[in-house]
Amino acid sequence: MSPFQRCLLPFLALTLIACEQQPNFTAAEPGEALSAGAATVRKFDHNAFSQPSANLAPSRRLDFSVGNSFFRNPWVPAPASTTARDGLGPLFNTNACQNCHLKDGRGHPPKPGALSAASMLVRLSIPATAEHAELLQRQGVVAEPTYGTQLQDMANPGVAPEGKVRVNYRSVPVHFADGTRVELRKPQLDR
Repeated sequence: MSPFQRCLLPFLALTLIACEQQPNFTAAEPGEALSAGAATVRKFDHNAFSQPSANLAPSRRLDFSVGNSFFRNPWVPAPASTTARDGLGPLFNTNACQNCHLKDGRGHPPKPGALSAASMLVRLSIPATAEHAELLQRQGVVAEPTYGTQLQDMANPGVAPEGKVRVNYRSVPVHFADGTRVELRKPQLDR
């Protein structure tokens, strides 16, 4: 064995020990291996949600592609030369589904003080009273009478949006039963 190989052995041993001590995030918990049953996609990267269901028949792949194009491409106000994608507005949160649902997944929260909150939806409601019991039972929320249940922060040209969303965050410590402590961010809307 060369002197170089002898020097390399302790380093290799430490590396192997370190690797063994790392948590295994690739092992599925019981019931997670096929969380969508036969529709489970075996892709784990940032494109995982952009895939058709694993059990989608080849004859339906074109339907998936057409639907996905409607998800990705922007909509425009009507009337427009592109009649397949017109009808946007007058109020909206963004002009394409993909703008909020990045790579067909969940959105990303805006940075503190950002001028746009494209991936963040702000729900509105008023406090429920006894007179709202039936509505609350049926819809789970009592709509704000002027704006409805969702703030629309974008609008077609010449139309004023309902408002603008400005977000800051407050740290909230969370303690798990095993003693682990993490910091979560709680959004706070600015007026």
